[in-house]
Amino acid sequence: MIRRVDQALAGMHAGDAITHDALAMRAALRGAGYRSDIYCDPAHLGPEMRGEAIDFHAHDGGPDDAVIYHCAIASPLNGWYTGLRSRRLIRYHNITPAEHFHGFDNRLATQLAQGRRMLPALAPITELAICDSAFNAAELDEAGFPRTAVLPIVLDFEAFDQPPDAARLAALRADSRRKVLFVGRVVPNKRQEDLIKVHALRLRAGRTPSVLHIVGSYGGAPRYIEHLVALARHLRVADSVHFTGLVSHAELLAHFHGCDLFLCLSEHEGFCVPLVEAMHHRLPIIAYAAGAVPETLGDGGLLVARKHLPAIAELVDIALSDQTLRRRLAEQQAARLRAFAPERVEREFLELIRSLA
Repeated sequence: MIRRVDQALAGMHAGDAITHDALAMRAALRGAGYRSDIYCDPAHLGPEMRGEAIDFHAHDGGPDDAVIYHCAIASPLNGWYTGLRSRRLIRYHNITPAEHFHGFDNRLATQLAQGRRMLPALAPITELAICDSAFNAAELDEAGFPRTAVLPIVLDFEAFDQPPDAARLAALRADSRRKVLFVGRVVPNKRQEDLIKVHALRLRAGRTPSVLHIVGSYGGAPRYIEHLVALARHLRVADSVHFTGLVSHAELLAHFHGCDLFLCLSEHEGFCVPLVEAMHHRLPIIAYAAGAVPETLGDGGLLVARKHLPAIAELVDIALSDQTLRRRLAEQQAARLRAFAPERVEREFLELIRSLA
């Protein structure tokens, strides 16, 4: 019987969804009586996480132990994983297709391409692949993994209910314009330029005065943020497009409390945690149906099947003003969130671990 289940990550950083997933899984494993630690590449360990992880070179697990490797990019852990004596599992968060980063960050594009190429080689040595979504599981099924399972990211809903940053919330509420929000790293696959274009279309048409808040770190593709800033200036909406960069958890909560609509036009998502956060705060959602977005959102928001920006601009106006629609979406969000209840996800996770012969 397995008594020790460790995890390995290419990097750990505050505010990162994969980091939070691993921490919650470790808590569930320890609560169930397993010995469990997290191992990480020290070159990519955020200073605030140094007490949470061990250098992966120090791992000493044996054949009666298991290791869950959180897979999202090529890293030195790939070779380490193949040489483990322990039983090997993967937690697959998806690897963004490299083409999204060409011209913005060619080095990262190369790493992403390498990550996707190595997947078939990991298939025969991986006993179980636990995927965030059916979208992710389908990729691994195609790559030849013998056993896949779908388990949503383990989320900390108690953290969602912590007090928001009072100053940031007051500033948001002092602005009489309607506030459209997007949360996520500023990277090309998230397509923040489409958010800016929709915003410009609305303002040009003289619709409800609004401001676009793009909340998220700039790490990963510095040329891309430069492109977005230049686009906002070119479209003459720079004064109503706010890039916050990385914010504290309390400041993030202030945006969920203080904004009127969540708009997501990303073209590649393996899960999309901010959709769940927006549902938790009963923020109406409009989202482009790409990747795992439809299965994460369910009927908790309005899905757009075709990216026709003028039509999306009109839909934003409807969702900002139609109170009946907003109430209906809030009711549907409450029902949809039950699928992500931490106790339910943790129970299913432990059942998967116990299912290992």
